[in-house]
Amino acid sequence: MGKGSLDYWNESVDASPDALAIISPDGVSASREYLQRQSDQLCQRWISEGLKPRGLLALNLPNGIEWFTAYLACLKLGVVAVPLDPGCGASEVMNVAVDLRVEGVWDGSCLRSEICETPYFFRRKDIAVVKLTSGSTGRAKKLFFADSEMMEDARNLINCMGIRSEDTNLGVIPWAHSYGLGNIVYPLLLQGTCIAWTNTVFPSEIAKVCRKNQCTLFPSVPTVLRALANSDCERSDFESVRLVISAGARLEPDLACSFKSRFGKFVHNFYGSTETGGICFDQSGKASLSGVSVGEPIQGVSIIEGRGKRFYVASKAVYSYGNRKRSPDGCPMALMGDFGRLNSAGQLVLDGRAKYRGTQNKSSWN
Repeated sequence: MGKGSLDYWNESVDASPDALAIISPDGVSASREYLQRQSDQLCQRWISEGLKPRGLLALNLPNGIEWFTAYLACLKLGVVAVPLDPGCGASEVMNVAVDLRVEGVWDGSCLRSEICETPYFFRRKDIAVVKLTSGSTGRAKKLFFADSEMMEDARNLINCMGIRSEDTNLGVIPWAHSYGLGNIVYPLLLQGTCIAWTNTVFPSEIAKVCRKNQCTLFPSVPTVLRALANSDCERSDFESVRLVISAGARLEPDLACSFKSRFGKFVHNFYGSTETGGICFDQSGKASLSGVSVGEPIQGVSIIEGRGKRFYVASKAVYSYGNRKRSPDGCPMALMGDFGRLNSAGQLVLDGRAKYRGTQNKSSWN
């Protein structure tokens, strides 16, 4: 059996225990060794409160040190993490908990257990995380991912985006989402890439965190990028950033152009879905200026023509649990809710969205 994400994490802690791992907006920093100790203590607490391996634990936390510590503790105990959107209300949290038959809900201070009389326990030991998505019908959809699939997606992104261990990620996007897991959480787990985070979307605060911590990577979404482009932030605030990434919604060419004019940085379009992880990336950033495509397929990802202008995405990062679809080379694959085609340059051009029962598919990031 190959190494898991926890093995890579332990190696990075042993190699540089004092290296910064997470930097809070208030200046409080956590080293790799600190996160290791905190997660060990959390494991002991959960065990004493009756948490068992292979059950599900909903994580109802905002971005930050406590979020990562809880996720790390889940990996250590073999508990399946269910990261919830930070904006979930109490009733929504309870609905997800009951629907998934979780062992408990962790909010950073209290473990709420005994929510379900008969919690669900996986037979498979490799399932690490449950991603939640609206899916093609607008109803909540649960996708179960093995640790190896999460690592495969992260490695694909690390390689195509050139994410380095010495980089500092500007952690504005929700870590609980597929985008955040692949671009923020797993690069820290696998190679120690530091995160400087903030939960605010105010341009001045984002610029302050970026400038103070000399962030080099900025994974973001169009609404935040547009707010920055229309703000009075200085070009020097983002001077340290070498890669600006946009996902989560369509990146309009006018926004890519105005952001480049304002800050001198290309915005690199990143296209993916919850089911598949990353799919395409605009390596040069030039395709985003014209909107001609969403970039080239990421290495390790195949795009396969389907019916009616729809397409499949196949890779080792696609979820396999409960998914019988396989590509000719045996990789799990998922049918996208978008219409699309590869152009002569090998770039993916999107031609609209498929619709089901009058509800638009919302599972794709762009």
